[in-house]
Amino acid sequence: MAAAPCPFCRGTRTAPLKGYDAATCGYDLAACADCGTAFLDPMPTAEQLAAFYDDAYYGEGEAKFVGPVERISRALRVARARRVARRTPRGGRVLDVGCGRGVMLRELARRGYDVAGVELDTTAARRARANIGADRVFPTVAEALAADARRFDAVTFWHSLEHFTNPGETFDAAVAGLRPGGLVVLSLPNFGSTRARRAGADWLHLDLPRHVVHFDMDRLAEHLCRRGFEISAFDHFCQEFNVIDSLCGLYTRLGFHPLFPFEVIKNVRGTSKTTGGPLRTLAGLALGPLLLPVAAAQANLASAAHDGSTATLYLRAPAGAPVQEGDAR
Repeated sequence: MAAAPCPFCRGTRTAPLKGYDAATCGYDLAACADCGTAFLDPMPTAEQLAAFYDDAYYGEGEAKFVGPVERISRALRVARARRVARRTPRGGRVLDVGCGRGVMLRELARRGYDVAGVELDTTAARRARANIGADRVFPTVAEALAADARRFDAVTFWHSLEHFTNPGETFDAAVAGLRPGGLVVLSLPNFGSTRARRAGADWLHLDLPRHVVHFDMDRLAEHLCRRGFEISAFDHFCQEFNVIDSLCGLYTRLGFHPLFPFEVIKNVRGTSKTTGGPLRTLAGLALGPLLLPVAAAQANLASAAHDGSTATLYLRAPAGAPVQEGDAR
């Protein structure tokens, strides 16, 4: 049975993905034989997706997570900025596609970098404008590039490309704005990981339908190398996302909802149906000190084996134009 063309590499060797259908996880997924990308088929419209990005997703006020977790989250975004700064000329230009609240860009700006972000006109975009300036946040890559003809030294996608219904077009547009040899950062859920396969429809990072595309990071790296990109680092130690994923897996084995405790740490009023009510939430939280070290150990072991449930690719753009997908296969 044929499926829609791949939204990343535009390949036509696609087919429905066994085990990921409407009966199993609420949506039908297809997979591309050329680059390994899985995607929702049919792809939802922008209007349909907008309903899934409400305050429950972004968190209330200025924080996405509850107190101590929010502080950790912000510290990890500052760490992202340091990793980008180590690989980018001092004072260079950085474009963050899917910049969220702009915390990483604010830190880079503080360090003297010229920054710009892409974020839809959402709660996150409003927070980003407050953090880095209204003239530095754009709704599309095209508008970010049109605002200044100078090329960027780095383009980053920190857990954002999986949200785009046109990921291939978005990626190509962004790297077209890079100087030759510029830095590309792709941090994504790893659909090819053991954790993803074992969890199936219960995988935390599947996050349907907000994650409309799903990347096998090893196959994505191979595909981009064929297009002329050079891998400078391939990091599976993305503990910001890997530990919570392992923790959710442990709770699931104990009979909790697959999204427990992720939903508990989000900064929203009331009790989510995924937490099971106040008493069950308290029982689950009491287990936290016992389960967290186990989850961290699991995540570290998987990462050391290059099998993290999320991973980050640091790439160098080719000196010339990237090979087109049709020529790469």
